[in-house]
Amino acid sequence: MSRDRGCTPDVPPSSGVPALLVCDVSKGNGVGNGPPHTTATSSRFVTGAYDCTSSADSVVTYQGVEDHSSVGGSGTLALTANGTRLEAIYSGDANATGTLDFVATSDSSASPAAGQTITVG
Repeated sequence: MSRDRGCTPDVPPSSGVPALLVCDVSKGNGVGNGPPHTTATSSRFVTGAYDCTSSADSVVTYQGVEDHSSVGGSGTLALTANGTRLEAIYSGDANATGTLDFVATSDSSASPAAGQTITVG
């Protein structure tokens, strides 16, 4: 059976694509070299640059047949703080990019602001 990869899906995806970023402190970015920069709420969020790998999975139906695909890459997550707010900028990845704003809710958790998206694809 042969499938034409250029065809239109039976229906557009009905929900967001699950995506995962796994990050570690970037080499040479200054994080860990001196006192950590944290939010004004005495959080444990350390600002700076982080090296990340990404993974996203999707399922789309073409001509009645499900097509499962995965994409992944690598990029840099830059975390900055301004009072109780955190900004996360992900860039350098061919498969994912974007900026998200968060509000620190405790010393180790933050909630994303409503209505934001990361571009995956």
